[in-house]
Amino acid sequence: MPWDPSDATKKTSRADTAEKRRQWAHVANEELARTGDDARAIRAANSVIKHHPAGKPKPTHWSKH
Repeated sequence: MPWDPSDATKKTSRADTAEKRRQWAHVANEELARTGDDARAIRAANSVIKHHPAGKPKPTHWSKH
């Protein structure tokens, strides 16, 4: 069963934008096609979203505010 971007919100709360949901579905479908394992596909997609760069980087103590 191919994954849909709307499935991302059921599997992770980090897929909070349309871009992240599309990326989640793409990774999940690629991993599912490669391995045939749904659980592994979900874990891979969640991992990618977990490490997805946030929109604006957080300032550090060295940056000017």
